[in-house]
Amino acid sequence: MLRLVAIVTLILFVGCSGAADNNIIMEGVETPTITIGDLRQDVVGSAGVTLPEGCIVRGRVTSSDRDDNFYNQLVVEDGSGALMLCVALSHIDSYYPEGLDVSLRLDDLEANYYRGVLQVGTDALGYTGVGDIESRQVIERTIRRGESVELLAPQRVAIRELELRQCGRLVRIEDVAVVASTALAEGQTLADATWQGYALFKNEVGDSIAVRTSKYATFATERIPLERVSLTGILEWGSYGDGPECYHLIMRYNEDCAPMP
Repeated sequence: MLRLVAIVTLILFVGCSGAADNNIIMEGVETPTITIGDLRQDVVGSAGVTLPEGCIVRGRVTSSDRDDNFYNQLVVEDGSGALMLCVALSHIDSYYPEGLDVSLRLDDLEANYYRGVLQVGTDALGYTGVGDIESRQVIERTIRRGESVELLAPQRVAIRELELRQCGRLVRIEDVAVVASTALAEGQTLADATWQGYALFKNEVGDSIAVRTSKYATFATERIPLERVSLTGILEWGSYGDGPECYHLIMRYNEDCAPMP
């Protein structure tokens, strides 16, 4: 309930404010011409491309930079898949809060994969990931806000059922416990582990998933619970520290780690 009140407050703030960057706020979603799943499979494929004219997707915002674990990133999901729009904006959550209905006009922007996540922005061809959209004119053309806000429930999935095509989606992994952390200094034990860096979790049958946390996140120095928990976050694929590749989650805030009932 508190989070819903906060979201409504953010929307009212944006609607009433005449402050800086308010000119980028464009109301009224456009009709989608393609799903994000089809965009990923049929248009982008496995390599970077320039997106064609008339390419419009629509979905709900699932990311939040409120606690600084996302930076210049807006993640949108439509039920078929998800993409990350890279934009040079701070406090994105105040313009486009979680659950907001948005459409994205992606004409002439570039798309590529980074850590398994479909990213859209600039300067993608021949590089890993994409560059941030810095032009306010392009941001205004790209993002349209709808009227409704409805938090998207994370997809509950077992670790062994995860697939690369799910990267970018909001997922929930249940009943796991931390087993390792890159944040530990010499002489420290797992009880000293904080979120900053990489933390590795396992379920009862030994399947692994990591959590990746920026040093700038407000919860980066919080201790990781040792009890069994559920984890919610944006799914990606990458190496655990210097180790082998596995699936990762990017949590939005500390509450994305919750004790099991």
